[in-house]
Amino acid sequence: MSSSNARAEAPAAGARGRSIAGRLAILYGVFAFVTLCLASAILYWAAVTGLLRHALHFPAEKIYVLRTMLREHPNNRSLLEEEVQWETSVIGHSRYLVQIALPDGTVVSETRGFGAALAQVRDFPAPIGLAHADPATRDVRTPAGRHYVLATATAQAGPDPAARRVVRLAVDVTNDDRILADIRRIVIAVLLVGIGLSSAIGLWVARRGLRPVREVADTIQGLSAARLSARLAPADWPPEPRELVAAFNHLLQSVDQAARRVPHLDTQLRPAPPPPL
Repeated sequence: MSSSNARAEAPAAGARGRSIAGRLAILYGVFAFVTLCLASAILYWAAVTGLLRHALHFPAEKIYVLRTMLREHPNNRSLLEEEVQWETSVIGHSRYLVQIALPDGTVVSETRGFGAALAQVRDFPAPIGLAHADPATRDVRTPAGRHYVLATATAQAGPDPAARRVVRLAVDVTNDDRILADIRRIVIAVLLVGIGLSSAIGLWVARRGLRPVREVADTIQGLSAARLSARLAPADWPPEPRELVAAFNHLLQSVDQAARRVPHLDTQLRPAPPPPL
């Protein structure tokens, strides 16, 4: 008998450990976490795509500008210096370095700091010909921790097709890496905070939604032979538990009426006393 009681109590304890409110809170948390992951992944992909598009398209645009200047104004050194020196410091959040050299390697003009920043970089891509607009690019990281996108192109200097220049471009995208790192940290923080808030809100919503069940349980626990007149008022409850509560109230009413008839039945069924002798 004791073993059967132990088996009966074990499932009850396990059932208490797996509450409906807890399960719903976990489901809410998982659903919110998946939703936040998808939204964060889309936003991160959009940020990465935008930064990569800038890093890949900017070298082609800048080489096009430099080629045009060298072809149309090969002797205007002040204009070339302005483009090489001054423009590099005002072009958005990316700094770029330019070197213009003769085919034999003699430097004609370069951005201040070009040699120092790229002193240990020897793997510039091969220069593209005049017929090609989009240069081949290459990513390098310097020992100083800077991240550059390198591009090389051949340019025509003046009307003479034989007069050539080699344009080397290095776009510093280190800030892009920092932006992506900041976005990753923000995404992780949002996910952690979101999973906590969604779980807490889910638990609160689940407990509020299960309030009718708790009230039914409290009413049942308070029932006794002397308190069969208790009723539940589901007017402000959701539609789902109203049918259950209506059936429960009907059951209570039937039991109450039956209990009230018991004394009358007992009086009617009690045998009459025997006649006196």
